[in-house]
Amino acid sequence: MSSLEQAIEDVTAAINAHAEGREAPFSLAFLSSVLVELKKMKASSEYVPSYPRFLLDWEASAQPLGKGLLAVAYQRDKLVKRSR
Repeated sequence: MSSLEQAIEDVTAAINAHAEGREAPFSLAFLSSVLVELKKMKASSEYVPSYPRFLLDWEASAQPLGKGLLAVAYQRDKLVKRSR
């Protein structure tokens, strides 16, 4: 999951898993805030998310969803810094 679109799909799937009572990484509240940030990233190429600093507090950050979210945030951070 290195693309923004894939990250949005994966976070939405995890939110749906919570809603259906299935196990999913991270809390529903955290996933919801991450989804908002991902959508802001999609709307603005200048938006750098703040979720990575909170993501690292979770054990699940080592799981595929966590690693993918960190990769998307890192790529965006590099892109924004390069364009300045």
